[in-house]
Amino acid sequence: MAVAPSSTPSAAPSAVTVLGPAHPGPDVLAALTRAITGEDAHTVSWSAHAVPYVSGSPATAGLHRVRGITATGRAWSAFLKVLQHPRHWNRLHEVPQAHREGFLRDYPWRMELDAWQPAFGAALPAGLRVPALHRLVELGDDKLAVWMEDVEQDPAPWDDERFTRAARLLGAFAARRCGPAVPNPHGVPP
Repeated sequence: MAVAPSSTPSAAPSAVTVLGPAHPGPDVLAALTRAITGEDAHTVSWSAHAVPYVSGSPATAGLHRVRGITATGRAWSAFLKVLQHPRHWNRLHEVPQAHREGFLRDYPWRMELDAWQPAFGAALPAGLRVPALHRLVELGDDKLAVWMEDVEQDPAPWDDERFTRAARLLGAFAARRCGPAVPNPHGVPP
C-alpha cells in the first residue's frame, strides 16, 4: 500500500493508516533523518509502503519501507519492522489451547534485538553484517518499532557461485553462534 508524500510529519494521515502506532512523530522523524543522512536537515516529504510478506512469525506485526527527501534534496530510506508480543498475533488461535499459556509466557518476541549486541556482530564471519540500527521506539502494549537500514535486494539472479558463497557464510555463522560469546539472555538453547 502506498502513501502519498507528506509535506510535514503531522500532515500524513494516510501514513497513520499504513504505519499505525509506528507512525513517527516529528521528533522521531527528525532523529531518523539525522541518523540516516548524517545531516541536520529537515525532511520535507516522505512516504510509507507496507512490504508484502507471508510470515508465520508471531513476533512480526508489520514490515514497511519509508522514504523521504530532506530540505537539501537528499533522499533517504529506512526499513521499519514492528515487533509484537505474540498475544497480538493474528494466528494465535492456531496454537493449541493446552500450549497457549506457555507459548505466550515463554516466546522470546524481543530476541531479534540481540542482533545489534556487539557479541552477536563479533560472531559474524567476514562478509556478513546486520543492517544498521537507526532507532528503537517503544510503542506501548508490548509493541516495538525497529527502524533500520533499508537494504535493497540485488535484482540479479543467483548463480551457483552466489549460492555457494551464501551457504558458506551462513554455515560459518551457524557454527560460530553456538559459542559462549554469543548473547543468550532468553535462555533459549542454540
